[in-house]
Amino acid sequence: MKTVIILTAGWLCILSGAVGFVLPVVPGIPLLIAGVILLSGHHAWARRLLARFRKRFPDVWMSVHNRKQRLKLWWNRFRERRQGVSPGSMRGDAPK
Repeated sequence: MKTVIILTAGWLCILSGAVGFVLPVVPGIPLLIAGVILLSGHHAWARRLLARFRKRFPDVWMSVHNRKQRLKLWWNRFRERRQGVSPGSMRGDAPK
């Protein structure tokens, strides 16, 4: 089920990105990139395209990677607060 959702979301992003080249309201390139990222886990052509993108634009890729790391940190903190666990205890920082 998760695979179907990811593939559907990836193809919808690519389709919306293609529409974005025609319509001025829809951001085409970010949607295309998001679609390729979602599809890269299941399609070799998407992985190759991402590898070329990483090689050609390393600064942009590092920026995306840094944001991904910050989002992971934020998500972990959010989960800790929501579960009522003291911050840091899930990461092993808390005193024992």
